[in-house]
Amino acid sequence: MRAIEFTEERPTPLPNKVYSDQRLVSFPKRTCLSLCLTLLCTHLWAQVSIPPSGIITTVIGNGTSGYTGNGGAALSAETSAYGVAVDSSGNIYTAESCAVRETSAATGIISTIAGNGTCGYTGDGGAATGAEVTANGGIVVNRAGDVFFAQGQAVREITAGSGTIQTVAGGNNTGAVPIQDGGVGTDGDGSSATDALLWRVEAIALDSSGNIYLATDSYYRIDRSDSEWAMAIRKVTVSSGIISTIHNGDPTNTDGVAVDAQGNVYWSESSGAVSSDVPVATNYIYEQTTSGAISDLVSGSSGFSGDGGAATSAATDGPTALTFDPLGNLYFVDGNNFRVRKISSGSRTITTIAGNGTDADTGDGGAATSAEVNIGLGDIATDANGALYLTNTITVRVIGSELARPSLAISCSPNPLTYASQNTTCTSGLTGGYSPTGSIAWTINGSAWTSSSINASLSGFVTWNAGTYTIGATYGGDANNLSATASTVLTINRAATSTGLACSPTTLVYGNSTGSTCTATVSGSSETGTVTFYIDGVADLTEGLGGNTASWAGMWGTGNAPTSNSVTALYNGNTNNDTSGSSAVTVSIVKATPPVTVSCTSQAYPAPTDCTAQVSAVGIGVTPTGSIT
Repeated sequence: MRAIEFTEERPTPLPNKVYSDQRLVSFPKRTCLSLCLTLLCTHLWAQVSIPPSGIITTVIGNGTSGYTGNGGAALSAETSAYGVAVDSSGNIYTAESCAVRETSAATGIISTIAGNGTCGYTGDGGAATGAEVTANGGIVVNRAGDVFFAQGQAVREITAGSGTIQTVAGGNNTGAVPIQDGGVGTDGDGSSATDALLWRVEAIALDSSGNIYLATDSYYRIDRSDSEWAMAIRKVTVSSGIISTIHNGDPTNTDGVAVDAQGNVYWSESSGAVSSDVPVATNYIYEQTTSGAISDLVSGSSGFSGDGGAATSAATDGPTALTFDPLGNLYFVDGNNFRVRKISSGSRTITTIAGNGTDADTGDGGAATSAEVNIGLGDIATDANGALYLTNTITVRVIGSELARPSLAISCSPNPLTYASQNTTCTSGLTGGYSPTGSIAWTINGSAWTSSSINASLSGFVTWNAGTYTIGATYGGDANNLSATASTVLTINRAATSTGLACSPTTLVYGNSTGSTCTATVSGSSETGTVTFYIDGVADLTEGLGGNTASWAGMWGTGNAPTSNSVTALYNGNTNNDTSGSSAVTVSIVKATPPVTVSCTSQAYPAPTDCTAQVSAVGIGVTPTGSIT
């Protein structure tokens, strides 16, 4: 191992690394070795650790705002995370001013996936890591791993796999602030999203189809001399790239947007316009259903109150970022109250999930509701298990999921079974979780079959065709439990068959016009298909079954020489019946015995007597050959 010298000189920084303090500190060699080993282990095994339910801990950031630590443990990095998103594998994506970074769930290592360290707007069509970006808003990741982030007047995408960057909405303002008359925030509707004028894209969300929703702020003109803030919620349809407006015109800022599993859209309005001509509406969270109906989810009261009651009666102060967990519970940042709050699916009651109302960053390892959270400018996201992630621009923290994930198992017995002769029973078993309620949805080869209670047994399949079937079961979850799935493969074997063979007659006389008729009889279950007849092991003729028999008549014709033949029959099977072969039947052709007549002409002695012997043809008239003695 190469020796390391420790001096007080400033070293040359390593490539792609930024250090807040590049002075080397003098340590004893033994201390150095211990420190190096500790750092190495941290680098290799510092995977993202999710705390128990309701407990808060930091997973990214050392508490100092900056942009350092690429290639190292995320907990040791300086960060300026404005936005946060989590993919299905638990990897964490952060929008950090001049970069977008990813923290691996498996290793806890942080790395840049977009941005060259300079804030700006360049690089579309090329490698995202070579582009200039300004990522100081919302960020989301779709099921394919493509990352979308807000960049002021645009939304940009980092494509999974290739790592290229491109603009998917806006981007053509060149710094101009859109000021519109009347239809606030609707520029470009019905056209390509990249041609639309956007300004201040605050938040973005995805629906289940991957369509992109934008929470944007803009200006609109009241009269010739006065203009005010106004918000708009806009949608980019990914299949066409067309932009449309979902809702617009409220004289407020909007800092959050989310879409539930049914496609209903939610947004927050945190501060109103200052104008005597325009009413101020703040501290609202709205829901717009797929039919277009809009209603209040949080109704505008200012302050902090209402936990345990209806969300519509609660008081908030600056609701901003929104996100849903897998069970449809809505979380939002109550910014000026320095809390994260939850609106439960179904009951729509409101509770506090994190924060005690103090603007600070303390409490790691304890209950999230007792912690101080500096969340005013932050973002939130949930993962597939319901853990909640929140940013405060200098760290990313996570709260252990309140949701339980039960375990679902299914089994079928007997398995395999035989067509038409056996039934099987498939049983579901849901264990763990928190007193789960609900039902199980069953599928066969991916198609809906039936539903049952959580722990149920379903019998059947005796009449199903032979083959393999994937039996699936899905528990949809409830207010406290996440969904669970399980599957098993059920095999139904073909029914066994037997084939008998009878030939008559089994002895033929050479030259006789009578042939032998062989009949194969198949025993099985609803037998259909064909039988192949073999002579001395060579396939000679295939006949279809009529009922459960197939016959072959006159198969030797008139010209066969005397011989013995081994005749067998093979049933070729069908979807539900297995193949089977018969025992051999010997059919012999024996020599003919032609009649011989002798006639003599009487002569007077001593003249010789002439005798003539005649061998006659028999049966089919084949003339005998050979000699007569």
